[in-house]
Amino acid sequence: MSDESPAPKKRSRKLYVLWGVALTLLLAAGAFCWAVVVPVWQVHRVLTPGAEVVTTEDSIERLGGPREAADRLSLYIRMPRQLASHKLHAAYLLRHCGDSAVAGLTRSLRDGDPEVRRAAAYGLWSIVCAAEERFRDRPLDDTSDSCSLLAERRAYLDKVARQAVPALARTLEEDDTSYVRYAAALAMQAFAHCPDECVPALTKSLEDRDPKVRSRSAWTLGGLPGTGSVIVLRSRTDHGAGREL
Repeated sequence: MSDESPAPKKRSRKLYVLWGVALTLLLAAGAFCWAVVVPVWQVHRVLTPGAEVVTTEDSIERLGGPREAADRLSLYIRMPRQLASHKLHAAYLLRHCGDSAVAGLTRSLRDGDPEVRRAAAYGLWSIVCAAEERFRDRPLDDTSDSCSLLAERRAYLDKVARQAVPALARTLEEDDTSYVRYAAALAMQAFAHCPDECVPALTKSLEDRDPKVRSRSAWTLGGLPGTGSVIVLRSRTDHGAGREL
């Protein structure tokens, strides 16, 4: 009779695989909660009406400052309506986050809610106008400061325009809600420094089925520098399709 004890059974490789899969799923769930659920819940808590009166500045600070607030509000707006019942409020608050909000507002132009799309267009216009006011109010000491300021202003406007103008042009041409197209035409007025990008979409919108959109597009075209927009307006006035601008 042998004194040797039986060798312990080796654990099945399948068991290790299952443990690995379970751990991976657990980590993925935790990352999702941290990256999506928590920010959405934070925004929802700030936007939910309560007895306490909270200013716009306080709301943005509660969300971590302009940059963090812009990221969280943009994420909130992308959520389904069932999970984000205050999307319009979020879009209005987003415009107060400054430059960090441009990307989020540009994406919001494709939201399913026309009210959110309109708020996004007005938000882009508002951000550029606020920046122009800051550049205008900045004190200057000499000519070199003036040249530096002009260069900084142009670089800023070009950076915003690269994101905003194509999205606004697409909204002006394709959106099926007239007041959203109107808002897009108005917002393009803030990008008068790049008429070549704005004129084609505004020219097409002179044939829009809504007279208010046609009128707003004409006003925006008239405010763009250069002769191209003037030629377009004269052509539409003298040889148009019989529609009143």
